[in-house]
Amino acid sequence: MKQVAILLWVLPASAAAQHLDEPVSPATHEEIAWARAEALMSHAGASWILYLNPHGGRYTGSADNDSRTNRSTIVQNHVGGAIDIPSYPFGAASWANVLACVRDHFAPFDIHVTDEDPGDAPHMETVVGGSSWDMNVGGLLGIAATPCEPVPNLVQFVFPEDMAGLGEGEICDTAAQETAHAFGLDHETLCQDVLSYGRCGPKSFVDSNASCGEYGARGCLCGGSSQNSYRHLLDWIGPHGGGGDDPPPGDPAVTIVSPENGQAVPPGFAVTVEVAGSIESLQVAFDESWGETRSSAPWQFVAPADLSTGQHVVQVVGVGGGDEVADWVTVDVSPDAPPDDAGGDDDDDDGGGSGVGGCAVVSFPPTLAPVLAVVFALRRRRRR
Repeated sequence: MKQVAILLWVLPASAAAQHLDEPVSPATHEEIAWARAEALMSHAGASWILYLNPHGGRYTGSADNDSRTNRSTIVQNHVGGAIDIPSYPFGAASWANVLACVRDHFAPFDIHVTDEDPGDAPHMETVVGGSSWDMNVGGLLGIAATPCEPVPNLVQFVFPEDMAGLGEGEICDTAAQETAHAFGLDHETLCQDVLSYGRCGPKSFVDSNASCGEYGARGCLCGGSSQNSYRHLLDWIGPHGGGGDDPPPGDPAVTIVSPENGQAVPPGFAVTVEVAGSIESLQVAFDESWGETRSSAPWQFVAPADLSTGQHVVQVVGVGGGDEVADWVTVDVSPDAPPDDAGGDDDDDDGGGSGVGGCAVVSFPPTLAPVLAVVFALRRRRRR
């Protein structure tokens, strides 16, 4: 799959746009999915977490990116060892307005925007503090490394000291733009969109195809000539609150119907999966350990008897027609849980019915076909 890593600089309107190649290791679909699952397990209530950081801190240059440990390739490439970012400079009331504005930009999507450090939970982080001169990239409003698909735990930087007098709206829009880059979005020329440089009133992620570019149209950095920022984020993040529409008839889908999300289960519990469409193979994973693969009904698996007491993630991934589809649940393994009913699953081998939960089948360029789990909203891309 094509992966292009770009360093995107947000510039004042009078400056020339610059794009430099920036090495960012692409994430696998499993890494993306597990990051989202772990975010939900941290009780964020959404499948992605954005830490909008007004507190600053020390960020260390590194060959990899990890918001949980403040490591950044941007710092490595432009500062070297480490950098201390000061806190947001314009006071608590101003910050509250910026936070509310960024939350409003991302309100349509399944992402929890917080200014409290999520700690070890996987999260995107956009640091809002200091000046571009701290980063040795003087004159810029923000900086972000972005791949063509989201990479969990990326860190972006926004420089409010360089926006004194421009207003909280400019700081908000810049923070939202830098965050969107981390999810794989390019700049675009539609002035009303968060991804544009133009100033023409309130911005949002617009549900419209727009030419990529800064002050004129150009080819998009990850292919094609246009993008739809709203649909791209809906593809990768999902709609606010989960849910979604039923898949088109005939599309492959998999749903874990037993156990239910959050259920207490005994050791060696059964996992029953309902399938829709043509599924050629179905594999199960308990936490990050991949297990049995089945190619025909009954679509049922048995958990290892030695799973430890406590919370575990159950994932199933199906392949059908070249697409990968998936579903998740969390369970609480307890020796005191009542025995589950391992029988009666043969009725499910026709795959009819939608059940609770769901899957997503996503092609690239993105097309909106989300069927998101009520709790775990996953995104997978078509195999090539």
